[in-house]
Order: sequence, then C-alpha cells, then structure tokens
Amino acid sequence: GPISRWRHFLQARGVWDDDREDALKTLAKDEIVTAFKEGEQRKRAPLRELFTDVFTKVPWNLEEQWQQMEKHVREYPEDYSTQKFRDLDGPLPAMDA
Repeated sequence: GPISRWRHFLQARGVWDDDREDALKTLAKDEIVTAFKEGEQRKRAPLRELFTDVFTKVPWNLEEQWQQMEKHVREYPEDYSTQKFRDLDGPLPAMDA
C-alpha cells in the first residue's frame, strides 16, 4: 500500500528507520492514552445535545422525547451516571407543558 511504499522511500533516503518508527508509535500511543484519560475526566455534554447536535430546529416529536428522557433520568438518577453529564445536577430546564 501507499504507506509501506512511503516508508521504503524514506528508508532508502536514510531519513527513516525501524527505531524512529517504534519511537513514533510509542509517542503516539502515549499521547492518545493521555487524551483519553483527560477526556474521561470531563463531564459529558448535556443530554439535550443528543438532539440539538443533529437538528438546527428540533422536530416536535424529538422535543417531546428529550423532555421525557430528561425527566426520566432525573427521576431515577441511581440507574444512570448522572454525575458524568453537564446540566443534570442543576434545576430542570424549561420545557413545554
């Protein structure tokens, strides 16, 4: 494939070798693991963003689903990891009746 051809090209020029590749792989893996650990420490987006991230104007039926989901998760917090989400520890957002 193109990556192995590129590697062979660089090795033929003397600017790349197995030691550099191993070092780069180790560095990349360490950076990825660090980024994951940092990301896991942050709170997740509010549940509402499950709907607003996809739609500019949320359709009425999905608006209802969000409201039902938000109320349900707040009613049964012991069944959900509510502390991992933003906006679930404050007051219930304004909703249509």
